[in-house]
Amino acid sequence: MAGIAHNELRPVLGNLCLLLAINRPHEGAVEVFPAGIIHGETKARYRQLGVSSPFPSARVIATGERCFLADINEHLAEYPLLEIEWQANGFEASGTVPLIDGAGRMLGSLTLIWSHAVDFDPDLRAELGALGNLIGLALETVLREEAEHKLAREVHRSLLRLDQLPASAAIAARYHSSRDSFGGNWYDAIALRDGRVGLIVGDVKGSGLRATTAVSQLRSAAAAAALVDPRPAKVMEALDQIVDRSLAKAGYAKAVFGVLDVADSVLEYSIASQVPPVVVTPAGEVQILNEGRRWLLGLDRPRSIKAARCHFPPGSLLVMFTDGLTERNGESLELSLYRLARKLEQIWWLPTSLVCDHLLEEFDRELGDTDDVALLAVRAVGAHNRAYADVIAGVVENVPLARHRLDRWLEDQGVEDPDREDFLLALSEAIGNAVLHGNHNDPEHLVTIEAGLDRNMIVGSVRDRGGWSDEWNAAEKPRGLGFRLMRGLADDVELRSTSDLTRVVIRRDRKVHSHS
Repeated sequence: MAGIAHNELRPVLGNLCLLLAINRPHEGAVEVFPAGIIHGETKARYRQLGVSSPFPSARVIATGERCFLADINEHLAEYPLLEIEWQANGFEASGTVPLIDGAGRMLGSLTLIWSHAVDFDPDLRAELGALGNLIGLALETVLREEAEHKLAREVHRSLLRLDQLPASAAIAARYHSSRDSFGGNWYDAIALRDGRVGLIVGDVKGSGLRATTAVSQLRSAAAAAALVDPRPAKVMEALDQIVDRSLAKAGYAKAVFGVLDVADSVLEYSIASQVPPVVVTPAGEVQILNEGRRWLLGLDRPRSIKAARCHFPPGSLLVMFTDGLTERNGESLELSLYRLARKLEQIWWLPTSLVCDHLLEEFDRELGDTDDVALLAVRAVGAHNRAYADVIAGVVENVPLARHRLDRWLEDQGVEDPDREDFLLALSEAIGNAVLHGNHNDPEHLVTIEAGLDRNMIVGSVRDRGGWSDEWNAAEKPRGLGFRLMRGLADDVELRSTSDLTRVVIRRDRKVHSHS
């Protein structure tokens, strides 16, 4: 906005540069956006000011009074601390006016700066005041849209929390938000009866607050319907009704919903015009799930809703995603899915969170800022010769049991010491810290433990829903034993933590190769 204003005003008023200052009262600061001929160091130094800073932009916001300084002498008399900055940029005169919205609230200030002395006669002062009124009204619209944009992002982020993860599967999720598109994609995982898991990814038309509102309704409806009757056809029927009754003006909606029955090794699913999910078998074979397809949500009648089933034995990997991950201009869906399949053949055995990381990294090079993406990777709890998954309640009594199961898997795969012993000890340390520091020994919170191996390395991952890493690092700082122990036993240790999720990834290059 500052650049547009400067380009419009300079031919008329002959100013050297312009400063658009925005009042941020909740932050106790003034944010300054410069435009025109001004040194880069000056831009950086005055990008953010305190509300009481000795600077014309801040003073006008604080007092609400216009400020006109006709030459360098008047500037130095009012603001002697700006002498070096003003002279270095060749500034001479300035005029600053407040920017006020329709309700009389102080939004900011506008400062025009000239490289020569200026006679601020009554006509020029009135002209600059009227200009401030016009820009104030425009700024009011911009700030309102900015607030809505921020609110939509915060609401959408809260919708993507997986608070009720099941104990029967390791589930990792990612959301990629582009610069211009966010809020229309979502995912969810729903813990159902008898250890079954409801899984969904979806996409609604548009972005921003309207799309986020639609996502909230669809996500809630899917979870509620799945808890009543988790059959995919019934859940899709419920979503059809929501789109018909409440979201018709939002445009289209697409989704994939599946129910994973770990006990029977079966995945039942239905696809409403979304890209098909992908399953990688324990043998590393990639299967595109093209059955169970139907049209967009809200356009099919219940009698036409379809569902399909596929075998999902222990060690299998399920990947569900919205079309932003694979759709590219000029490329067919078949080619995009082929490239995705080739990538999964290389990485399927890794922990699910790393699978998500690799897919987004691979396709983000082409994705850029064109679309948002929702992504789920799921592996049933159990052991296979390349992949291992376990989920425990976050209490200390479960740590030895988890360690024993992991040790048995390593032994069954022929992993020999020192690889087996060192990897087991390092991952056990991470499990213990997740229980104590992340979950605070709370049985309601789960810890997800995964491992995968090939001939050259073993990779392990421990995830919990807490933000323990900062607390743990502070507590351990005098000794640092836990993290130093993991680093000493592994070739690489990665620690990532947010307010509601911590992940430790441990990689050990295999020093001993046996019959594995």
